[in-house]
Amino acid sequence: MKKIILTILFIFLATLQASVIHINEKSNNLNILSHAEIYVDEINNLTKNEVKQQIFNENNESELGFGFVANYAVWVKFTLQNDSDKGIYKVIEYVNPQTEDIEFYDGNTMTLDGMFHHNSERVTINPNFYISLQAHESKTYFIKAHSKISTLIVGLKLWKEKEFLADNFKKQTLIFLFFTVIATLLFYNFMLFIFTKDRAYFYFIFYLATIILFESIHLGITQLYLLSNEISIIFTKATFIYISLFTLSFILFSREFLNTSKYPKIDWILTSYFYVAPVFAIMSYDNWYVNLDIIIIFLPLGFVLAIAALQALYDGKKEAKYYMFA
Repeated sequence: MKKIILTILFIFLATLQASVIHINEKSNNLNILSHAEIYVDEINNLTKNEVKQQIFNENNESELGFGFVANYAVWVKFTLQNDSDKGIYKVIEYVNPQTEDIEFYDGNTMTLDGMFHHNSERVTINPNFYISLQAHESKTYFIKAHSKISTLIVGLKLWKEKEFLADNFKKQTLIFLFFTVIATLLFYNFMLFIFTKDRAYFYFIFYLATIILFESIHLGITQLYLLSNEISIIFTKATFIYISLFTLSFILFSREFLNTSKYPKIDWILTSYFYVAPVFAIMSYDNWYVNLDIIIIFLPLGFVLAIAALQALYDGKKEAKYYMFA
């Protein structure tokens, strides 16, 4: 009996030790989530003290995606152990700028961040939290993540501050290079429209402008540099509106470029989106009647446009092959 008790105790202590993440002053770019424990509150009504009494599940994934789950709150629990002989200072990065509500608990101190709670002093795309541990200190942290409108995606990394800021600078540089390319294309097509008066170029300009709008919000750039929290909340609640603008502008360009009026059935399907999308945009505002799962209505669009391009190519429109390639 004594051996059984000792075995159970050993297994318990081994499991407890396995949940501890050992770090030191050199620890950097370390995935925390894959060493953390997870609890899903399916009705989002538990406080931190209440959730501490729940049974957390071990997690081995470096990133977790839950889709559109307006009523879910995901709790992450992890313990950091400083193995060095001196105090350390680290940054915990939440690697998704779209998550709306993020609560970080360091003992009894709670820090709020996320799309709806952007700190004006934050200069990074992703939410982040600074922590400090004394020599050989061990501390357990909790993070609560919730998104009513956008998809709930959870990811956590631990960084040195200097390396974290350098990584963020690299990300922002690549993003701005992307926007520079799109803006150059926009200006080039604007000049073509001025000289040719071809409506296809006008619709393509509209399409490129909506790409800039969509991607700047999706990547967190607009919220970081342009929008207040109040405006960010409105934009997030109206996500389907700017997704629709992005999609409908491409339909306008495609109809003009491929001359789909020659194909009545295909053109009717494409035109119907201009009546359907605004209705669902209104119904999905702040999840009023439907959530963003309704984005599925755009899935057949790629297939329909591919058929239109093939038909145009078959009818001798040489430009259609470039459309197909793009």
